[in-house]
Amino acid sequence: MATPSHAAVKCLNTSSSSRKRFVFKSFSQRVEEIDIDVYRSLHAVKAEPSSGSSFFLDALMEWRELNTADDFISFYEEMIHLVQTLPQIVLHCEKLFFALLQRIHMKARLSLEPILMLIAALSRDILEDFLPFLGRYSNAILALLSDGGDRDPEILEQVFTSWSYIMMYLQKYLVKDVVQVLRITAPLRFFPKDYVREFMAESVSFVLRNAPNTQLTQGLRKVLLSAAKNSSPIQMDGATSLLCHVMKGTYTRLHSKAGKVMEFLLSKSILTAIYDKFPDGSSTIHEVITGVIRRLCDEVDQKELALIYTCLFKEINNCIKDDYLEHLKRLIDFLTFSLQNSKQSDAPDKLNILELIELLVSKYMLPGSCTGGTSSEFLGSILDFLLCVLDVPVISRNLSFISPIYAPVFKLTDLSVLAFVTKLLKKDPQIIQTFESQILSAMDNFLETSPEEVLFILLHFFKRSKKQITLHGIDGSYLDREKKASKFFESKISFWLQLLDDIVKTGNHSSNQVNEKEAAILWGSICCYPNIKDVPQDSLLMLNKLICNLDRLLEAEEEDISGLPKTTWRSLLGAALSSYHELLLVSNSRNSEIGLFQSLAKRHSTSLQVLSAVAEYLDSLPGAASMRMTEECDTQSLLDLFSTFAVNLSSPNKDLRVLTLRILSYFGKMDWRLGTDEERSHKRQRTEDSGNEIVEYANVLDTLLTVESTPISVSTSRKIALSVSRIQMFLSSKMVHEDYIPLLLHGIVGILYNRFSDLWPPALDCLAVLISKHKELVWNQFIQFIAIHQSKGLTVKDQDKLDATIEPRSIFDCFNVYLATYFDCTPLETVATLLLQSLQKIPDVAESRSRHLVPLFLTFMGYDNSSIICVDSYMPNKCKGKQWKMILIEWLNMLRLMRNARSLYQSKIVWEVLTKRVLDESDSEIQSKALDCLLNWKDEFLTPYSRSLKNLIDSKTLREELTTWSVSYDSLCIQKDHRSCVVPLIIRVLTPKVRKLKLLGSRKHTGVSHRKAILRFLMQFDSNELQLFFSLLLKSLIPGNLQLEIFGSQSDNLLGNISDIVGASTEICIQNLTWKKANGFLHLVEEIFGTFDMAHISPFLDVLLIIVVRLLESCMRSLRSVNEEEYCTKQSNDPGDDCSLTMEAGNCMGLKECSKVMSADQTKESVSIKQLKDLRSLCLRIVSVALSQYGSNGFGENFWNIFFTSVKSLIVCFRQEASSSEKPSSLFSCFMAMSQSPKLALLLGAHNVVPAIFSILTVKTASGSITSYALEFIENLMRLDSDLEQHEDHSVKEILVPHMDVLLHSLLDFVNYRRELHRRSGIWLGKRELRLFKLLLKYITDSSSAEHVLDLIVPFFNKKDLNPDECLEVLRVVRGILPNLRRGISVKILNALNPLLATVGLELRQCICDIYVGLSLHESSMSTLARLMRDLNAVSTSELGELDYDTRIKAYDMIQPQLFLDMREEHVSAILSHCVYDMSAEELIFRQSASRALQSFLNFSASLMNNELKPSMETESNPSGICTKDRIQQILEKTYLHNMGLAMSKDISIQKEWIILLREMVYNFNHVPSLNSFVTLCKEDLDEDFFHNITHLQAGKRSKALSLFKQHIKILSFLR
Repeated sequence: MATPSHAAVKCLNTSSSSRKRFVFKSFSQRVEEIDIDVYRSLHAVKAEPSSGSSFFLDALMEWRELNTADDFISFYEEMIHLVQTLPQIVLHCEKLFFALLQRIHMKARLSLEPILMLIAALSRDILEDFLPFLGRYSNAILALLSDGGDRDPEILEQVFTSWSYIMMYLQKYLVKDVVQVLRITAPLRFFPKDYVREFMAESVSFVLRNAPNTQLTQGLRKVLLSAAKNSSPIQMDGATSLLCHVMKGTYTRLHSKAGKVMEFLLSKSILTAIYDKFPDGSSTIHEVITGVIRRLCDEVDQKELALIYTCLFKEINNCIKDDYLEHLKRLIDFLTFSLQNSKQSDAPDKLNILELIELLVSKYMLPGSCTGGTSSEFLGSILDFLLCVLDVPVISRNLSFISPIYAPVFKLTDLSVLAFVTKLLKKDPQIIQTFESQILSAMDNFLETSPEEVLFILLHFFKRSKKQITLHGIDGSYLDREKKASKFFESKISFWLQLLDDIVKTGNHSSNQVNEKEAAILWGSICCYPNIKDVPQDSLLMLNKLICNLDRLLEAEEEDISGLPKTTWRSLLGAALSSYHELLLVSNSRNSEIGLFQSLAKRHSTSLQVLSAVAEYLDSLPGAASMRMTEECDTQSLLDLFSTFAVNLSSPNKDLRVLTLRILSYFGKMDWRLGTDEERSHKRQRTEDSGNEIVEYANVLDTLLTVESTPISVSTSRKIALSVSRIQMFLSSKMVHEDYIPLLLHGIVGILYNRFSDLWPPALDCLAVLISKHKELVWNQFIQFIAIHQSKGLTVKDQDKLDATIEPRSIFDCFNVYLATYFDCTPLETVATLLLQSLQKIPDVAESRSRHLVPLFLTFMGYDNSSIICVDSYMPNKCKGKQWKMILIEWLNMLRLMRNARSLYQSKIVWEVLTKRVLDESDSEIQSKALDCLLNWKDEFLTPYSRSLKNLIDSKTLREELTTWSVSYDSLCIQKDHRSCVVPLIIRVLTPKVRKLKLLGSRKHTGVSHRKAILRFLMQFDSNELQLFFSLLLKSLIPGNLQLEIFGSQSDNLLGNISDIVGASTEICIQNLTWKKANGFLHLVEEIFGTFDMAHISPFLDVLLIIVVRLLESCMRSLRSVNEEEYCTKQSNDPGDDCSLTMEAGNCMGLKECSKVMSADQTKESVSIKQLKDLRSLCLRIVSVALSQYGSNGFGENFWNIFFTSVKSLIVCFRQEASSSEKPSSLFSCFMAMSQSPKLALLLGAHNVVPAIFSILTVKTASGSITSYALEFIENLMRLDSDLEQHEDHSVKEILVPHMDVLLHSLLDFVNYRRELHRRSGIWLGKRELRLFKLLLKYITDSSSAEHVLDLIVPFFNKKDLNPDECLEVLRVVRGILPNLRRGISVKILNALNPLLATVGLELRQCICDIYVGLSLHESSMSTLARLMRDLNAVSTSELGELDYDTRIKAYDMIQPQLFLDMREEHVSAILSHCVYDMSAEELIFRQSASRALQSFLNFSASLMNNELKPSMETESNPSGICTKDRIQQILEKTYLHNMGLAMSKDISIQKEWIILLREMVYNFNHVPSLNSFVTLCKEDLDEDFFHNITHLQAGKRSKALSLFKQHIKILSFLR
């Protein structure tokens, strides 16, 4: 069963390094464990299928037992009847294969294994007939792996197991056309994943190994040609894998065909032909062959590699004979590569290698020859081969034998020899020593043509020789004076000596310009000069003079001297000193120059190179020299030396510190005041004749040197810490002389630069003891250290350092490395924090020196100590970043330890800074420490609330404290006299948490809920107390250069500065806010509006909204400008698309982050467009919330001007927005809120807002939510107009009336479209539309508009299951629209309302009667019907809710047959519908009256149909009359029969009345065929009559009626 690729698989642990029995294996581990070896498998393979069966059928039955997945089972059920015999399989093989192929996909993961193995079984059954399917199967596998199968190890194993079986079963046929197999498998052999390529190469190699030699040759040629044609890494890897598997046999042995394959790959004719056909593919073929060799060297037994060497030697010898250099070069490269990758201890064919070396050297390396072009490359290949041979163990052990063979190489003058020597110097020291003299001799050949390369080689050679090779002689020199190199060095030094002498004498530093290239050659010559044998005394004098000239040159004040910086000249001086020291070692005159070295060290104390040379020189002096110098080095000289080198001990460069300590340690031993280690065991000795103590002072310089020079690691940290503690002990015991105290201060600070935190605690303890014991000596310097480190730590950025590990490739690289100073140290800001931590260990000292520390603290906080106007008069750019916060925490830790805070220097200013600056920080740790510092002032108003304030600071206790602490004025939890001081502290603590959600929780939603809780907590304060809260929020938006200008010295006063903030809002929104900051601020304002009521926010509402609309204006301006650019770029020819510039948002935001994205690619641009749209929507949403909640506020003219200017382009495109959006926009929400406010609705009259919203209803593609919003907007305006009319205010009407035509047209279009869209459902007219029509009545004045509205409403009455309330609203609309209708419209209304009279209740019937009365005022023909209908529905005028029975009975009495004679059909329908309703009345009198009225119409109809009544002429001419048989029959069916059927489900009394009516119809209309057959049921004797008995109360009567009906049915059946 296949496992999903993303699922972890737990497997048995086969590793011995872990005790876990089962482990989860990674994907790569699972792929490595796949072993597809079907060719040499030990599992039993059936030679023949079961008797009478086939391999396919056997496999199908086997997998039927093992797999029950859906895809396999479906295949089984479909095909089992087609595979019973082998002939059947052969006949249906196409169908079978297609069905199997259809199921090879990732959705059939669980069925893949049986499907794939069935395909393999099918190939074994049909054999050669399967070959046409092979390509399709390969494509199916490719699709499967591309769809994710390549990430599932189990699928990989199943796929390639199946493929390998096919290769094995069909090998007899596949070997006949190997090239075709390679074509089919090419997509899989070059699959992007390397492991897929490996599996495919292994399976295809089986075919190549078993192919005849001719087919094998064609296949190999195809592989190489494909690789040469498509030179890609995938192609090369695929070809390499295939060739390697073809050559490999079982396990670590080579296959029998490996020799033929290797001969083919190395064949001159084959490779030449390929190179000629594909010249650009030569490098690819080279990579393929070297890749094959590399893999064979790694995977095959080393003894098997003899075959490769044999083939290589054979081809190389043939090429040497033919003198074919181009192919020979390739073969030598292959041989070199083979030797380099061979893992064996002894190379095979050692004699062949030596013979080949001698042959190549003797034939192609003639002494003094200089080749060029292709021959130079060929020579380089031979030299690389010679270098590689030196690494062969059997040859490297006998270098004396091979050295003469290599001699001609060093006599060549080709530049390849320089590269050869350079690589040779990287070999083992023994090899370098063997060829030492030959190397030095060879350099003379190239000194004139390539001096830089020769210098580089010699430097490297001498450096390696000094470290690793035993010297020849006592002096250790190598170069003879007669050599060209020696003379070259002397000439260079002499030239520079003269040049420097001229520069020094003339003092003209600009005339003689020196470049770095010349300086590098001089430096190389100086460094190599000590390696010349037998240097005379004149050479020493020459170097001495060079040193003096360089020293004199450096006395110049300019930083650049003759084109080079002073640091370069000092580095040359250091190199000269170092070489001079080496020559002094040879001449045994070291002691005489100590004065020179000492003076140079003092003058160039900051030069690492000079100090290195001086330190090496002093270390080389014997002990006797120091004894002789004791008298010369007095105390004053030591003090001068200490003052010069003290600064170096606190340098970040550790090398400089160590070198300085080495020098000082040497001279420190000459101080007679310091005792030795043996003498120091007796710390004090008392003289016999006096009580004075003679103190033996400790040599702290040696201890510092031990600390700095010991390599830092975990193992040595203990030793170093003990040394530092030893210094602390010396200080505590007063065993350090005062002259050494400044040195020690610098040294301890230098220790802090070691980036190893375990060393810092003992160093800080030592530093604290030093300051406490020697305040007067070190305090000023210590304060300088703090000032420098905290200043540079915030300003100096980490520079990208050069990588010192890069190996130099030329003399210039070596010189640059020599000049550069590579060091790693503790960052300056970290050192500043460590210095403050040391001061925290001695708080009494710090508190007593507050006059120095407080100004330093204020400077750190960004103030100018000379003029601190107010707390806000600081430089914000200096007070930000992680480094600043890190140092601030340590300052707070120190201030927290100063318990007597009121006595501090500038105590009031510090208190204000802590309160108004530090407490506003977003970091809770900083807030907590600042509060601790404030508690040191011991203010009465603060101490009682300290616990609650700390709970508010801590995010873990914040929510609980917000819930439990009541801070309102009435709660008295805060004393009234403390409130003015405590409330600002609470606000300052909580404001940062409101601004940044990250401070309130790790998850976004948690932070949002916490912020809402804080805002609700702040609502306990009144608006005056909240002034500080809003002031802090706005201050975070205002640039630092405007804060002082706006707020002045009263930074907490907001109300007096509102006008300034409003005026500066443009600069706030555009210049200072990034997109992220603007987005966060807007979300905060949105939550504030959602939480605060008008009483709390009213003083600040205008300011917040001004900033919001300024942001909106900035967004829209940016969008507009970018869209104009896009418009010009596209050069659109569509002039009607006015909205394209605004609806398609772009990205040119005035805000910082978004303005940089326009020049980026489209992906980044689209992201910024989305950000900009979201910001615009957020601004509009906030305005909408404000308008909804605070609509009573006018918001000011400035706000509305900015708002409408910003959204002008959006208003123009309102219709387009409706067609493309799912939900109403935020701008629409703003207008909706305005439509609900009497004060704000007046603003909608301008800017075409109202018609734009009205026109939304005409957009057919608008979503339901948008049209609903538009209808609500219209309804709000109309209701608002109605309300204002009661106060005789017509301002809203003046907005609506000019656009009423647009509204009516839009509303009619909307309803018509809804009716067509929802014709079947009948939901096209809702409650809101009905309310709108009702409100519209007073605005409709013409008949055409009224008729349009009527046409929309009338179809409503045809809806099934009418809601009574909705129906009543519609009737009222119809009643209200009657005065505006023209004559002749009554027919339409009557036809719609008459059916309602049969079903609706009294209130609706009364409304219908009012409509009939209203129609009678227009048409006199309606008068009779209107009076009759009013009387039929009359109610009592004296008793509420009672019916007027008398009037109703009188009205029924008026309904006689003659009444219908001249009536129109719709009038008759109205009367009959009313009668139908009363037929179901509860009162018997109404039922009987209605029944009589219906019988009257039946009598009228019967008389008319029997020609007993003659209509008048007027009636005959009336097309709407009912005087035709067809119309009467329609009324009978529609009114009588239809309602009679409905009545059968009602009460028995109602049924009885309708059955009597049915008898009358049967009796009176006997000429009607449908009724004539029931005449026999009518009897004169009522006891026998069917109609009277069928509803009788007695069961016998009903039984008798049913018997009669049964008999009647039988007669009818007989007659038919």
